[in-house]
Amino acid sequence: MTNHEAERDPKTKKFKEVSKEELLKLPRGLNSDKKKQMLQELCGSNSPFKLEKVKDGLAVASAGYGRMAYMELAGISKKLTKSPFRKDISGDGEKLKEISSFPVVGKCVYYFLDESDNLYRQEKKTGEPKEETEPDNNLSEIIRSLSQGEYLYLSEDQTIKINEPINTTDKYINVIHLELQRIEKERQNADSKYEQWYLEIIRRISFHLHGFAMQALETGDTETYQSAKKVAETIVSESEFVDILRARMGSDGSFYITKDDVALE
Repeated sequence: MTNHEAERDPKTKKFKEVSKEELLKLPRGLNSDKKKQMLQELCGSNSPFKLEKVKDGLAVASAGYGRMAYMELAGISKKLTKSPFRKDISGDGEKLKEISSFPVVGKCVYYFLDESDNLYRQEKKTGEPKEETEPDNNLSEIIRSLSQGEYLYLSEDQTIKINEPINTTDKYINVIHLELQRIEKERQNADSKYEQWYLEIIRRISFHLHGFAMQALETGDTETYQSAKKVAETIVSESEFVDILRARMGSDGSFYITKDDVALE
């Protein structure tokens, strides 16, 4: 693998976006057909690339789902009533107040409360207008699966099997903590050839819980923030998590890739 210094914007500290034209110039030693093939392997139908092929791609995606999980669990347990309102909108005949919005890989998610403190959600795919969908208060698959004791969604394609319903933020953190302990014990007894696979799974779970903690802090739930952060930092420090998230995630849900990500010889 050819070593290239990752290019960051000196002001935002984020990696600079690399166009396909620039990528086709990299790396030296590969012919044009090989470079195009490499780009095709990175690119997916609904995403600018396949996250599993990019360093920390799945971990960053997991962080976004951690933020969503917090909002929806806190919403059904009425923990968001003191959240600061940002602006009023209307939807489905209801007066809604936006309380949070944040990027998840490939989209932005917006959350609202109505006058009865019911939670509404709206999603905007990266590059598409927000008005594509109206806010609604139907349960997402994340919260439906938790409430029925099926799966805990680390990201769209990553789940943890659970054996009982999860309906509070405290229980959510506890389940993830136990899962981390289980995986770590399994890793210690596994063949060394699986070492990297286990470490990557553990890292994704840590990012997910850091995202959960981040969202709790944003809404003023410092107790949940501290609890989630304590478990997440047994794997990845908060400062490392924040640095990677800032470098990789755009405010519209874009995921930044670098020359290093495709610099293969």
